[in-house]
Amino acid sequence: MRFYPPCSNGKEKDWESGFHYYGARYYWSETLTGWLSVDPMADKYPSISPYAYCAWNPIMLTDPTGDTIFNAYEVYKDVSQEIQRLTEMKEQESGLFKLFKRWSINNKIRNLKKNNLKYQKVQGALEAFKETNPEEYNRLDQLSSYGKKVNIIVSADLDKTHSPNGAEGTTDISFLQDKNTGDILGVSLFRITLYRSAFFPPSNGLATLANEMGDVFFATVKPQDAYLGLYGVKYEYKSYWKNASSQFSFAYEYYILNPNKHPKPNPYEY
Repeated sequence: MRFYPPCSNGKEKDWESGFHYYGARYYWSETLTGWLSVDPMADKYPSISPYAYCAWNPIMLTDPTGDTIFNAYEVYKDVSQEIQRLTEMKEQESGLFKLFKRWSINNKIRNLKKNNLKYQKVQGALEAFKETNPEEYNRLDQLSSYGKKVNIIVSADLDKTHSPNGAEGTTDISFLQDKNTGDILGVSLFRITLYRSAFFPPSNGLATLANEMGDVFFATVKPQDAYLGLYGVKYEYKSYWKNASSQFSFAYEYYILNPNKHPKPNPYEY
């Protein structure tokens, strides 16, 4: 099979078809801006079109193989060469639209640096978690629910100090729900967001990440209780801080930060 030279997204273009080849599927960026076949893991994301690219969010997410969603900040691990290229391009601009073009390039450079900073913050928190408790990190990395591996996406919002309820981090959960009975069968995806306050010195984001990972662990083990805590009536007379998931998350955070002093909490006791 022959290929065109790599395109701007780093993927090859199939010589015969002219489509981008991702390994699991073909992608048609010029016209459809979507996959040409159904996602082989579409059953994990029933609320998302099986032809969608990165859940319609290519700014925050990337899909290097065509079958799994990964944290997009990885692509901003090293932006020095791209910044150098843009800087040289800016210096070569001339003519009537010189100022506008330079302004546009400066914006691109700022965005690269901003996303690189987010990568560093998130990666630092993940590495700290892994170093502090590698066994638990690996367990979370292999979590499964309803027979499917659970995906965890960690991002950072450095423009906000806290979430609307004052928390240093939030976790959005995609639940698997029986369409006929309404029962919660499991979970498929977690989107963890760490806010700027999570990284205030001397913190490196570990404490907040550990707390949010507690939500992940609790919801994976007890999805029905986690769902009721977020959307149901079970905890309607209790504040967020007093429901079972939150109580477990704080206990889990203490365990991660000091496993010798605090035992690992059991979600079934909450």
